[in-house]
Amino acid sequence: MAKTSRVNPAVTTVRPTVAAEPINYAGLIITTIKLYGRKNAPDVEIQESLNTGDQVIFNEMDGNEGSKAVFLKDIKQDMSESNVPSYRVFTATYVNPEDAAKIANEGFGEGNCSPFFFVHGFNNEPGYTIGEMMVTAMERFSKEKIHFPIPVIWPNYGSRLGYKYPDQAQYSLEAGENLKKLFDHIPQGLFPKKTLMMHSMGNHVVFNGACGVNLPMFPDGPPGPAPDIEFENIFMVAADVENDIFVDNPSEGWGYKREKASNMQAMLKEGGKIYVVHNQDDVLLKASGIVLNPGRTRLGLDGAYDVRSDLSDFVVNIDTKPFSDADENPDDPNVHSYHLAEWLMPIYANPQKYAADK
Repeated sequence: MAKTSRVNPAVTTVRPTVAAEPINYAGLIITTIKLYGRKNAPDVEIQESLNTGDQVIFNEMDGNEGSKAVFLKDIKQDMSESNVPSYRVFTATYVNPEDAAKIANEGFGEGNCSPFFFVHGFNNEPGYTIGEMMVTAMERFSKEKIHFPIPVIWPNYGSRLGYKYPDQAQYSLEAGENLKKLFDHIPQGLFPKKTLMMHSMGNHVVFNGACGVNLPMFPDGPPGPAPDIEFENIFMVAADVENDIFVDNPSEGWGYKREKASNMQAMLKEGGKIYVVHNQDDVLLKASGIVLNPGRTRLGLDGAYDVRSDLSDFVVNIDTKPFSDADENPDDPNVHSYHLAEWLMPIYANPQKYAADK
């Protein structure tokens, strides 16, 4: 897949990332953004030649997709004079998967956590994800002390004008392809227990991207093998993808929906489920269906329906409307960015208890 040099995707709301205090996040992330070394020329990518402890930089407004997804820690906003007033440059430390596993399993200091990988949607710039979203995530997941959140950060910045098919095809699919590369190279025993959550268009990154990577010899053909990884559960939250991806005869859409759905199911451990976390009051998904697929709604509105027989034991709906209706102080009045809501934490911890199809 050809790499592009600039991103202009948009989604929900434009969020500025200029902070009064520089961002300093000691946690762990996965990123597909192109990385550079301070001693390298600005156009020399170092993704392929990193060792644990190497220092890297990335520019959240650069918009370049890297050649692979990698783990980083200790992300700091560079507020040096040369970067004023954008404040968009970050430094970080590369971590190999083995060391990342140690950090994730140590979790909140008690050594009993498992990694909770989550893929954000449009308009979640790195500065917003690291500086704001992860503050909320760490605080709320620390109460359960079951999962340790690790965001998957892919290149995008806020502009509603970018919310259209070309941007999705050019950028989010590339991120999904790079995420599959990482999943394929993580030894199965390294993270024995792990969970995957995708929010909004993060579902597109994984379903149409990671699960839809073509075989090199058939670039226009069906997807190749599923990402070589097994999750305890997969959560599709407020999924900004078509709602027929799990039916017997889906519409054409992005193509090969049956094969992609089978690939997603193959990413589950024995006994695992794909939980479709939906809400019919999601204002932004109502608009998305009109803009992108007139006449077809989104999976995150009403959930999966008429699930084909070979997936019926794996795809489970969780209706969150009762929880959002009772929330007097919602994270998002548009009922879309509820993926880190306090009432969702128990659902992540014990989804079977809340499943509509149990």
